[in-house]
Amino acid sequence: MHRQSIKTTTGILASLVLAFNGFIPVALAQANGKGHALRGFSDAGVATEINWEEKMRAIPKADLLREYMKHLSAEPHHVGSAYDKQNAEWIRDKYKSWGIDAKLEEFEVLFPTPTQRVLEMIEPTRFQAVLKEPAIPEDPTSGEAGQLPTYNAYSIDGDVTGQLVYVNYGVPADYDELEKLGIEVKGKIVIARYGASWRGIKPKVAAEHGAIGCLIYSDPKDDGYYQGDVFPRGPYRPEQGVQRGSVMDMPIHPGDPLTPGWGSVKGARRIPLEKAEVYKLDLGGGFGRRGGTQDYTRQAVSVAKQFPGTPVKLVWTREEDMQHDFYRPISMCKLTAGLDEKGELQGLSIRLSGQSINAYLQPGVIKDGRDMRQVQGLYKEAGDAQFGYTVPNLLIEYAMRNSHVPVGPWRGVNTNQNGVYLECFMEEVARAAGKDSFEFRRALMKNHPKHLGVLEAAAEKGDWGKPLPPGRHRGIAQFMGYGSYSAATAEVSISDKGELRVHRMVLALNCGHAVNPDQIAAQVEGSVVYGLSAALYGEITVENGRVAQSNFHDYTMLKLAEMPKVETVIVPTYDFWGGVGEPTICVVTPAVLNAIQAATGKPVRSLPLRNAKLV
Repeated sequence: MHRQSIKTTTGILASLVLAFNGFIPVALAQANGKGHALRGFSDAGVATEINWEEKMRAIPKADLLREYMKHLSAEPHHVGSAYDKQNAEWIRDKYKSWGIDAKLEEFEVLFPTPTQRVLEMIEPTRFQAVLKEPAIPEDPTSGEAGQLPTYNAYSIDGDVTGQLVYVNYGVPADYDELEKLGIEVKGKIVIARYGASWRGIKPKVAAEHGAIGCLIYSDPKDDGYYQGDVFPRGPYRPEQGVQRGSVMDMPIHPGDPLTPGWGSVKGARRIPLEKAEVYKLDLGGGFGRRGGTQDYTRQAVSVAKQFPGTPVKLVWTREEDMQHDFYRPISMCKLTAGLDEKGELQGLSIRLSGQSINAYLQPGVIKDGRDMRQVQGLYKEAGDAQFGYTVPNLLIEYAMRNSHVPVGPWRGVNTNQNGVYLECFMEEVARAAGKDSFEFRRALMKNHPKHLGVLEAAAEKGDWGKPLPPGRHRGIAQFMGYGSYSAATAEVSISDKGELRVHRMVLALNCGHAVNPDQIAAQVEGSVVYGLSAALYGEITVENGRVAQSNFHDYTMLKLAEMPKVETVIVPTYDFWGGVGEPTICVVTPAVLNAIQAATGKPVRSLPLRNAKLV
């Protein structure tokens, strides 16, 4: 038998955090005939911005890092502690000394700490746990006063006694195995080892299976002596080392559970935890009505206020959602290129025009009438969405043209249309130069090795240059977005009736560090579904001031039978962290359109393809 007891206080403690007045913008430098300008800044603002950047670059000093870390960690500094406040004030003062305006904002949050903890084994032999880490002589900070006790925050008060059941890591699969063995945990205390999931999952799943208590321990095989020398000789956990953390169900109660959806400032209204819960559904790829608009939240709150004490569930029908949405922005692009007598690209002009999402949802981020997110994928600077070609004479312009139709972000946002514009035009230029589509691009990418790396990987895996079955044709494209480099090849055929079939797509991605290859492949495959759906069918029309489409009968999605074979090539360079969920969509459509041009000899310059006559 096993007894577990914990009693806590739930007083309000102060948490001090750092806040800034404004932000430091990232400059986008571009050479012009008059010297150097900063895209997105007026002439008057350039000097100020450059001055700020020089100040920021002068601040970091490697030899100060150890000094700063020593200061910040000199005493226990959990939320609400005296040294937590001192650290916050020290950081604020540092920023001010560097010329950056900074202030402290105070929040009063629920932070439970135990008043009594008991853990003992009653039989077959009696044992009572110390529940305290001994001081380590080599670490003078290990025995300091003011440390938090060994516990997990937001554990439930209670005193329970029951049989102890080992549940491995305590994840759902472990309970499935116990069920196969005929072992139940209902009415019992479970013991789970740390790892394989976030710690808060373990008591949650245990409770779902009827357990009355949950213990979490660190197995030496996972992070102790089995792995190597323990602290202080090595980095692994010593025998009596204890983790401290939270087991609050974050998807249900993000932040302070007493103030769901608003700040825990002094005097804020607080909800009794046992009476009010806000559930946020974990949808995975749920790209429906969400994001910064939050109109559904305001509606739900407005209705709930009229019915005090009554649970309210707000549901939008698909028809309501589709006809009152925040749509992808309309846009157009004019591109002009100049070739020399050798067929080499000497000049390129790109003029974009369309709606700005920021103008509708975040007008405050637009400076001097310029929204730099609209040229996503065409930036000069490396990092997020860099232009991947070297052209001797390059002009990129954007003209904002907003309509009354509300717009919002779609997966991939502005890289999707910009990738189509650039890569389909590069296809046309390559053909005008009489050169192979792949080789023409390669010659322009020598100064962009990561862009070139994914292009070459997609071409190699996609069998570029090798014979195809009769009636099939290939296309290729590359682009960058969300900190990652993407490329794709597509194989298509077109029937005598003009019916398009995409047979195969090969996509290459360099996201820097590739942690989970299966997850990357899943994201890439999903990107193909998104990209092809939009390319083939995506269209919203407005008739008499009203959106015409209302459901999937007139807003068509890609069918299972239309899905091509998808092959993912991961090209990691392990020197940065890039995105995976959004980057590859932008190369799906241009690769397909370029394959169509290879098949028909004519470029497609308008989408969706359902409206195009391919033969």
